[in-house]
Amino acid sequence: MPRTKLTVALVALCCVVLGLLLLWWSTALGTPLSIILGTLATVIITIGVVNLISDWILQRSITDDLISLIQTDRRLVEAGVDRFEQSEDVDWAELLSIDENAEFFVMDIPQFKTLIWPRVLDAAKSSLKTVNLVVVDVKKESTLISYARRRSQDGENLAAEVMRFESEVERERKAMKASSSTRCTLTLRRSTITPANAYFESQKFSALFIDPLGFETGHTKSHLIIFRTERRGRQFARWAPESAAALRARFTSPAYSDATGSTGEI
Repeated sequence: MPRTKLTVALVALCCVVLGLLLLWWSTALGTPLSIILGTLATVIITIGVVNLISDWILQRSITDDLISLIQTDRRLVEAGVDRFEQSEDVDWAELLSIDENAEFFVMDIPQFKTLIWPRVLDAAKSSLKTVNLVVVDVKKESTLISYARRRSQDGENLAAEVMRFESEVERERKAMKASSSTRCTLTLRRSTITPANAYFESQKFSALFIDPLGFETGHTKSHLIIFRTERRGRQFARWAPESAAALRARFTSPAYSDATGSTGEI
């Protein structure tokens, strides 16, 4: 690289010197040819100056920008960021088929019931061995107030929605259990605190649900930042499962669980 820069500098300097010589010659001739020589000299000088500016200023700026972008991408990879998608675009069937265990902290219940819950029931028939669902403990007044404030919704309606969701999960789970030979267990718990974001966690992936910036603007779709916690034997995004583990200390006893015996199998 230093040798290349030196070569460019020498070529640019030669162009400038040659251009100055031609310019001097054109003024000394005093003939119609001097106009052509003067124009040629100006062009050569311009080429030399432009090349010098391009190499020493513009290319250096572009190189610095590229290095910055590469370093940013590297930091994202090292942090474990796998992808950023709209919740509706996530292939939940594929994501739930990778591991045997899955846990969801559910905050947007309509979204979860529409996009994710049917895929959870399907995966429970094949790949999943344990499923943990966590909802906000709306029976505790302080928790309900915090939840309603974060969701910007009426507390009574939210409480009714959560209670209805708990009943539907239990009913649909029992119906699926009766009609299949699944050995997957489902546990529904309540949380006494409201986290900043809903989340999904499995052995290899963690995901944060990012709520829309404002429902009043029409941006009603949430996004997911999906982190890969394992990649080719290396550990990434350890803070995600560690944060989830810290939250579990605030979960109450199961509101519903179909696990029986010490093996945790149905």
